[in-house]
Amino acid sequence: MKVVSLSNGKARLAFGSAMLTLLVVGTIAYRAIVLSSESSRWARHSREILVTLQNLRAANENIDSDTWGLGMPDFPLKVAALV
Repeated sequence: MKVVSLSNGKARLAFGSAMLTLLVVGTIAYRAIVLSSESSRWARHSREILVTLQNLRAANENIDSDTWGLGMPDFPLKVAALV
């Protein structure tokens, strides 16, 4: 009878260890997925900001050349080179 109890205890210990291992691995995997999703959102946001900045720069260059009326698209670059 004692042998059966010892075997039953080992089975419970093995099952408990397996469940604990699954819980830990599942928690780590979930955390990795959450971090990956957050990182993806930040990357998308950064790309959107870069596109917006490029559009603003292009619009600003158009405004500058229209305001000066010089017809020289590289005029801001020439001024920057002089400074």
